[in-house]
Amino acid sequence: MVSMINFYTYREEVKRSLIRRKEELNIDEYPLDWAWIAYAFNCEDTGGNPLLEPMLEQASRWAISEKALEYDRNIGALGIFCFVLNKAKHRNYEKVNNLILEKLKDLITKKIHKFHPLNDPEIVFGLSIGLGKGLSKEFPNLLFRHFKEGASSESLKRRLFFTAALIELGAETTITNLLPPADQIPINDIILAIWFVERYKKYTLNFQQIDHALWDIFAKTKEVFSLELHEGEDISRYSVLSNVELAMLYEALVFKTNEPDPNMLFDNYPLYPRIREVSESLYKKGEYFNAVFEATKVLNDFVRNSTGLQESEKILMQKAFGGDNPPIKFNPMDKASVDFKSQKNEQQGLQLIAEGIFAAFRHPKGHEPKDTHWGKLGPYEALDQLITISYIIARVEQAVQKDVNNEK
Repeated sequence: MVSMINFYTYREEVKRSLIRRKEELNIDEYPLDWAWIAYAFNCEDTGGNPLLEPMLEQASRWAISEKALEYDRNIGALGIFCFVLNKAKHRNYEKVNNLILEKLKDLITKKIHKFHPLNDPEIVFGLSIGLGKGLSKEFPNLLFRHFKEGASSESLKRRLFFTAALIELGAETTITNLLPPADQIPINDIILAIWFVERYKKYTLNFQQIDHALWDIFAKTKEVFSLELHEGEDISRYSVLSNVELAMLYEALVFKTNEPDPNMLFDNYPLYPRIREVSESLYKKGEYFNAVFEATKVLNDFVRNSTGLQESEKILMQKAFGGDNPPIKFNPMDKASVDFKSQKNEQQGLQLIAEGIFAAFRHPKGHEPKDTHWGKLGPYEALDQLITISYIIARVEQAVQKDVNNEK
């Protein structure tokens, strides 16, 4: 289940590993790996990025050096650097862009054989994000034809990277049938699949369903992957992520954590104490379905104990809050008052909300399997529901306390 991952803490863990990897890499020896790490830091998209800024000058110097143009395969790294420099509005962006175009003109005069740079999925993606739609204007037919062939490959890696390249070039596409069912994706390709779906979610039909399924599979197999291999560890037990995989995982986590940490929101919201007590452990384990289910039980018991009524759920709410003289009044319900209509409207409104909690929150959770796709809860929707239940309980408590004080 997704609940096995705290995306926010895991993102920081992956970031620390990227920082260590970057310190160990030499841009001259491993330019594509170095470029992918710069790409990962660029994902944060924050002003004054302290991780990326020191890399920009180094990337710029390397990209316009003779060494960068010495090897054909460097074009992938050059593409990524072009993308990063463009986003940072760096002074050397145009120069790097022109160098790539000149290099590409030379490359496409050669037959695209098995080991040609334009047959390497990671290089193709780097080149496509670097030049984007400008690339398609310069070489419209040849590259589109070649990339479309790659996008129909039997290899999942080639399919996804070449489809990503087509999207970056501005091709009109809707992603369908690119991914097999999540449980049929090879473990070695699961990070790539997650990255692809997170990055291109607006092109992905049934994004939420696919996204949940992929993260569920990753969570169940997460221990197979190692962010780095420590001295003395048995290498046969782990698959150490490559720099490219680590960068893709980081970008996927950045997309996943664009919204505030739901656990932090849970901690900071003043939920009714009993609701917090029964739901906190479940919520923080990611068992949102059960967290809300337990909260509805608290509401049911609270209203029963406050009224002495023996009914349950929707009927209980109707008897507790309905009628001309309900056991629980949320306001004076004074028929002689000039604003009696407003008082009655509020009473009926809160009654309907309470009934709705059992119709919309409780019953789907009580009668459907937890993995029902239409009823699957995310952290923010679950918190919304917990807050609604908490509010109704607080209003009931206030109403009961008023009655006690009035009797005194």
